[in-house]
Amino acid sequence: MSPPDLGFLIPKKVTRVRFPADVHRARRPSSSHLIRMLESLQETMRYLESQCLEEIEVMLRGEMQGQELRDLFFDCVDAEIKFCQ
Repeated sequence: MSPPDLGFLIPKKVTRVRFPADVHRARRPSSSHLIRMLESLQETMRYLESQCLEEIEVMLRGEMQGQELRDLFFDCVDAEIKFCQ
């Protein structure tokens, strides 16, 4: 008995689709779009920085509850231990 013909599983010819250069250019974001994205990122970073500064000021004034401060330092130490392992 002869083995079954598996030729139908092998592709006869591989065709590659090539995109024109202008299609690639159209997919790139424009410089104005990149500037808007960077401005949005800067705004987000400024907001996060101001939140951090507010919380640091609260901690330095002693207005942060003891348990909350302990939890914060525990989380920091725990993260450092995991990072060093």
